[in-house]
Amino acid sequence: MGRRWTLTLSLVVTGAVLASAVAAGARVRGAGGVPTAKADPKGILRIATDLSTFGGPSFDPITTKGSPLDFDWDAPMYDTLVHVAKDGSFAPGLATSWKIRDAQTVELQLRKNVTFHDGTPFNSDAVKAGLLRSLDSNNRAMPESFFALESVDATSPLSVTLHLREPAMDSFFPTLHSLATFIPSPAAISKGDLATHPVGAGPFTFESLTTEQKLSERKWSGYWNAKAIRFAGLDFIQTATGPSTVNALLTDQVDLVTLSNTADAKAVGGRAGVKLFEQPSPANTYLITMCLSKPPFDKLKVRQAIAHAVDRTAINQGALDGLGFPSPLPVRQGSQFYFPDLARKNAHDPKLAKRLLKQAGATNLTFEFLEPPVPSFLRVAEVVQGELKEVGVDAKIVQSTNVVQDLFIDNKAPAAVLYTTSAGLPGLLPYLGSEGLANLCHYKNAKVDQAVAQIQSSLGDNAKLMAGWRQLEATLVNDLPLVFLASPTVVLGLQDRVHGVNQIFESGGTNLEGVYLTK
Repeated sequence: MGRRWTLTLSLVVTGAVLASAVAAGARVRGAGGVPTAKADPKGILRIATDLSTFGGPSFDPITTKGSPLDFDWDAPMYDTLVHVAKDGSFAPGLATSWKIRDAQTVELQLRKNVTFHDGTPFNSDAVKAGLLRSLDSNNRAMPESFFALESVDATSPLSVTLHLREPAMDSFFPTLHSLATFIPSPAAISKGDLATHPVGAGPFTFESLTTEQKLSERKWSGYWNAKAIRFAGLDFIQTATGPSTVNALLTDQVDLVTLSNTADAKAVGGRAGVKLFEQPSPANTYLITMCLSKPPFDKLKVRQAIAHAVDRTAINQGALDGLGFPSPLPVRQGSQFYFPDLARKNAHDPKLAKRLLKQAGATNLTFEFLEPPVPSFLRVAEVVQGELKEVGVDAKIVQSTNVVQDLFIDNKAPAAVLYTTSAGLPGLLPYLGSEGLANLCHYKNAKVDQAVAQIQSSLGDNAKLMAGWRQLEATLVNDLPLVFLASPTVVLGLQDRVHGVNQIFESGGTNLEGVYLTK
């Protein structure tokens, strides 16, 4: 299947619990119902952030040091060529449409009558200059897939054609919603002070920065979709992570915080005057991976029994403090690629699990889960262990400090509870591809390969893309090399006066369109 199957497993054995995501299946807890007060057009949204990380904000896209926060404070000023909808699909941004000519060529049609904050026209020459400037910077803190770009042609005042060095459109196209493709004003580039005075075409303009204290941005009335911005400005307030973040929210110093662990989320949940916004992570889905070439998982009925034995709701409650999102598929409910009929295929059914084990001659089944010494993995594995015990399966948990060697190279155990480390297809490829580093016992299925090839070649053809995802998921729920369990969450803490939050981007930051504050 080629080089794109090979992805790193480093985050599998060291991974964090929470990650950014698209908003499929998002929910709000603690809200006081539909607000009765009107939106305050003069409101300022105060966001807790660490203005000291990586040496502070990097406003010039080519000088980013790789801080995940750069997208948070730069995207409101620059906007992106392509937006991401709540279901994970791509939507028009500064580019209104696109045509994928082949795996190395995409044509973008740019939005009419757009200017930068300084009045400079936003056109194909500006986009070409901005993209080539990022490319020439060779700043590897940008997404690696962006550097597949080879050249840019300005084919008309509002059209550009992007040419790649290799057939990599599936991984390149998402970078059109990243800081690598932020387009600065050519006039501002000429002045040479973008690092301190950023000028883009986004909904907010730069106002001021007080080092390690506050960054202020204010609404720009000339933004092409200004009606979607319902408040007057952003203040990013210096706030240390951990308890200081929670305290800043509870004492009304800020309006919005990112809660990095379940303890912080529980400290906010249920408190008067505040609420939680929770969103499943597409980057992280807990799963059971099994070796299909050796006993006991060489028998399909044994794998089916495992799939029916697990109670995903109990896993969410017992291992994720009820903050996760149970899912029997590699995508979350609400995604355009979530198919309810496939989700019901392996529903929790202990009685059926016992019958399948008996039919497979595995009524006294014993095996080992090999796990990294990471509390998040161990908690999920322990809940699964208890559920398997209820159907007569003795699953022992053995810890390893080198899962890659012990599990995926030496195959010292037939199964493990791990999770994906990237959104969508890139998160699955390590487990399913012939060259995948997390492919236990070299799993191979021609239907999986066909579905992956179709997905990778279907960008811009949504019907083909949907069909590819359906074939992939159908194959996985029928053959069961992996049993999907649940996703952790991204959690925001919000003041009750903040309304309309419905999406956290995978690349960082909150979708501000439709957000508003009441007095």
